[in-house]
This record gives sequence, C-alpha cells and structure tokens, in this order.
Amino acid sequence: MRFLKYFSFLILLISIPVLSVHYNLFETKDKIYQKYPNLNLRKYLFKEDPVFNRVNNDYNVKFLPETQFEKIKFIKKKINLKDNIIIDDNKKIKNFYQSENLTNIGSFDFYNNKNIFITGSSGYLYNLTLNKDEILSDNNLQANLIETKVNNQILDIFIKDKIIYISHKSDNSECIKFYVSSSTFDNNSLNFKNLISSDECSKGSVYGGRIKDYNHNNSDGLLITTSEVQINNPNNKPQDENSIYGKILFYNFSTKKYEIFSKGHRNPQGLFIDMDKDVILSTEHGPQGGDEINLIKIEELNKNSI
Repeated sequence: MRFLKYFSFLILLISIPVLSVHYNLFETKDKIYQKYPNLNLRKYLFKEDPVFNRVNNDYNVKFLPETQFEKIKFIKKKINLKDNIIIDDNKKIKNFYQSENLTNIGSFDFYNNKNIFITGSSGYLYNLTLNKDEILSDNNLQANLIETKVNNQILDIFIKDKIIYISHKSDNSECIKFYVSSSTFDNNSLNFKNLISSDECSKGSVYGGRIKDYNHNNSDGLLITTSEVQINNPNNKPQDENSIYGKILFYNFSTKKYEIFSKGHRNPQGLFIDMDKDVILSTEHGPQGGDEINLIKIEELNKNSI
C-alpha cells in the first residue's frame, strides 16, 4: 500500500512538468523552444524534428537560413583505375573500380580546369582528365596513377603556378609528425621536397592540413591548418605557441619559414579565403556536435601580434 502511494506521487511529480510543456502552461513550451531551438527534446515533446538531428547542443550556434543552401545535381560516375586491379584465382577481373591505393580519398584539387588530382592512401596521387562530354556520357572515366615517392598519408593537395603542394603526416602511431611539401608539376612523376618538417610528436589523431594561398603583410605564401585530436582528452596545444597543432600557419615563400597566423583552433579542416574582401572562414569539428564556422578578422590579427 505504501509502495502504491509513493509510486502515485512519483507519477504525479513527473506528469506536472511534462503536461506543463505539452499544454504550454506558463508559456513553458515557448520558453524552451526559444532558448533551445535544436534540442532533441523537440522531437518528443513537440513532435517536430530538430534542425540538425546529429547536433545535441546549442552553445555558440547561429543557424543559417534556408536561402543560403543550394540545390545541386550530382552525377555518379565510375572511375577506371589502371593500378592494382583485383584479380581472382581464374585470372579474371574481380573489381575494375577498386584500387589498393585509393581505398580512401583524402582530398583533390583542379589544375587549369582540365585535370583533377586526387590523393589516395599512403602518398598515392591520381590524375583525372576532365572532359564535359565524357562526364555526361555513359562511359567510365579513366584515372592515371602518378608516382610521388611520399609514403605518408596525404591530408590535402593544392596546385598553383605549376607547383603542387601537399600536407601529410607520418604513419608511426607512437610519434606522428606533420609535413608540408612541394613539387614542380609533372604528369608522370613528382619529386616532393619538405617546406615544413615538424619535429613535434603526436600520439593523437592528426587532421587539418588544409592549404590555401594567401598574401600576408605584402608577402605571398600559404595558409595551412593543423590539429591534433584525442577523444575525451583535451589539451592546451591550440594555445601553446611552442606547438604546431591547433593553429593556422602562414608559410612565407620568400623567407622559407612559417609563423603562427591564428591559434586556439580545435580541429580546423576547412578553409575559405576571399582576398578582395579580406575574409577568412575556418570550419572546425566540435567534440560532440558544436561544429563551428569561424570568421577570422584580419584587422584584429594585425592589431595583436601572435
């Protein structure tokens, strides 16, 4: 009897806030919706889907209006790879579209609007010639393997003035190191030389490496993002000026040296630059949702030397 009494009291205790939200008593529902527009709570109490189903927190969030989204028509094409075609015991082609060196596409860049260079696993690079008629036809596309002599995993590729720049990381899990290298353009073989060779060891996951060209203080060079991420183990490297990680670096073509351009970044993997408007946007992954689009203000950087 006493159990039923306590159980009934518990049900009543739970029902009061639930019913208050459901019937919007004291404007409870409106207040929750206004403060937390993206919580999964909406899905269950208000019978509405969240704006982003995978984001479970709303700190520092500014939602983009629908007018800023584009509808894009995608065409799916198969790409023939000449190297390492998988052959079964009967010496027949088993899978013509799978390569041992292209199990994971890291990044790509365009060259003269005629070629796409695609980075594969462990330093492999492919050249895909663009042809509008071929793309719109029913034919498969053909990609050619280019020798790079780079054994590391390539993070990004950037091409400018017949020079190919790549960011890459070593495969040693006990001491991962970050590099930026360059090579003159060649369709058959590339000979990369290091521009940035970090001695700093990382035992976490090294990401970033996005490369863009930029003119800083009247000097031409590259902006490069760096990050080191360890799940549920935050560190102070983004704020540590002695660490290469958690930064946007500027590599100066004239001095052949790099400097910290911006710091305090967690996992910056996207970088957009509009030189005419002095706009730099950095996209970063949060620990659990909370991804960011950061506007880096040039005038603020010029006021505060890092």
